[in-house]
Amino acid sequence: MLQEQIITALIAAIFAGGYSITLNDGDDDVLHKSFDADRIIKNMNSTEMDLFKVYNQDQYIGFIQLIPGNGDDIVSNHSGNEIIENIVDKVLEDLGVL
Repeated sequence: MLQEQIITALIAAIFAGGYSITLNDGDDDVLHKSFDADRIIKNMNSTEMDLFKVYNQDQYIGFIQLIPGNGDDIVSNHSGNEIIENIVDKVLEDLGVL
């Protein structure tokens, strides 16, 4: 399924940049500054949306908002900074979504 490919590729691209992910379920942070893709994926989809908060050690870089069920539009919103835009654009282009 394309949504799973997008999620997996986003996580891989974030980790490749040396960044960690705090997973937020729309209400609470479920995982904090994780580098464990399996745990992130396992803890997703408990609510109507998931938020990847991207960190470089203790420095907040930005966010990627994901809404399951939106097909290839699963990336609903993201920070407008260069790092996050480059990650999102590259993943979506590589998967033929953009």
